[in-house]
Amino acid sequence: MTYTLGIEGGPLDGGAAAVDADEDGPPPYRQCWNGAVYVREPFGLEPHDLHWHYCHRGQSPA
Repeated sequence: MTYTLGIEGGPLDGGAAAVDADEDGPPPYRQCWNGAVYVREPFGLEPHDLHWHYCHRGQSPA
């Protein structure tokens, strides 16, 4: 199953990401994009997934 989640903060602020998940599981908790770390949080905004979005949590370790 593919989810489209909004992105909040960091270099991708205001964007969206399509992420894959198992049929019975949520999208991945942690993602690294463009050298930044994002984690899945509840309360995504429409028109993205209603249950989750990704929030910026800092730079990825070198």
